[in-house]
Amino acid sequence: MVIEGRNFFDSLYMVVITLAAVGLGETHLLTFHGRIFTIVLIAGWAGIGFYALGTIIQPIIEGEIRKVLGRKRTLFG
Repeated sequence: MVIEGRNFFDSLYMVVITLAAVGLGETHLLTFHGRIFTIVLIAGWAGIGFYALGTIIQPIIEGEIRKVLGRKRTLFG
């Protein structure tokens, strides 16, 4: 709203289609500053997604590694 001088609904719509990676098209052509904001928004959202995914996957992988290492210790122990 502040960067592009658009109303709330158009701004919200742009954020939603950007974060959802739908890419339906811009409601209005973006200025240079609007494009920079969109790049930062996408990069931030991707960073949050990768962090969340890593947080979910890490315990699963560590649990599997512990199971494998635990089996080896009992076999050769």
